[in-house]
Amino acid sequence: MGVPRRACNAGRRRAGSGARLSSPPAPMGPPPDTLTLRGQALAATNDDLLHCREGEGGRAARRAPRIPSSRPAPRLSRPPPSIHLSVIDSLRKRRDAAAAEARAADADRAALAAEAASLSKRAAEAADRLAAATATRVECEGVLGQAEGAYAKILDSLTGLAAALRAEADGGCGGDGG
Repeated sequence: MGVPRRACNAGRRRAGSGARLSSPPAPMGPPPDTLTLRGQALAATNDDLLHCREGEGGRAARRAPRIPSSRPAPRLSRPPPSIHLSVIDSLRKRRDAAAAEARAADADRAALAAEAASLSKRAAEAADRLAAATATRVECEGVLGQAEGAYAKILDSLTGLAAALRAEADGGCGGDGG
């Protein structure tokens, strides 16, 4: 009815309850190429050498001292020093040109920043002038509206008074003489 004990234990081991779970997962995607691995190894060695020089002691400081071999080290074929100097001079010229370009770009950026600040100040002043002019216009429109309203009332009153005076003058003359 049940599963044999041996099969159950094997299933548990396959589920990964051991050291396999603590190992990092396999990277997804294609494996790194040899140049990438070599570059990473060179970077690690360079870091170790830098730590060793700084006195912190990296992996390079803990290695056993190198035992000299009976064979002399192979001579590497090096280009003549004049080629090295021309490369160095070329790099110095490129560095100086890049530095000059950077200084020019920084000066241009500073000039543009100053111009932007000046324009921002002018825009704020123009906005203040606009707000003052708008307030004056609104105030004048209010006063003109009140004056026109008062003028209209005065005109209506005068028109009514003139009509009443005419009616009285027409009615007063005709009533006495007729």
